[in-house]
Amino acid sequence: MPNIRKRKTDRGVPLPLLQRASNEVQEGKSVRAVAKSHDICHVTLYRFHKKRLRLESQGSKSPQRVGYWTPKKVFSTEQEILLRDYLMEAADLYYGLSSKEQTGFSHSPAYVSDYHPTFLSSSPPGCRSVASLQLLPIELRPMKPMMKLPMPVQPY
Repeated sequence: MPNIRKRKTDRGVPLPLLQRASNEVQEGKSVRAVAKSHDICHVTLYRFHKKRLRLESQGSKSPQRVGYWTPKKVFSTEQEILLRDYLMEAADLYYGLSSKEQTGFSHSPAYVSDYHPTFLSSSPPGCRSVASLQLLPIELRPMKPMMKLPMPVQPY
């Protein structure tokens, strides 16, 4: 589960607005004047324009997205939904799962698929993974088992 970053400002600028402002800078207007007319931070516009020029000189298109994004996301949204449903079903079958068992379940698909190496290197899941489970909604939080199921005895 990725770190959840709560936005503290409302200064995000949409990509089309930055592209229009960058076009005006390319026509010869000053960065500060264009930024003031579009109500954008001049540093944001300058960095975007510089990045756009660098990408265009390399033969690529302008940047497809701006601002912050989550590089630490391990599972896609669909995979998170499938994992949630699986954990809920397993919790119903086995009278609840401990937090350690839940993190183990969520960690195991990473070995099958090709996930980020830092996610795979933290085996078994540590305290940080368990702490991130506490941010889950109440219906998805780990429950304490109501009773212990007897383990089958295996002959030697």
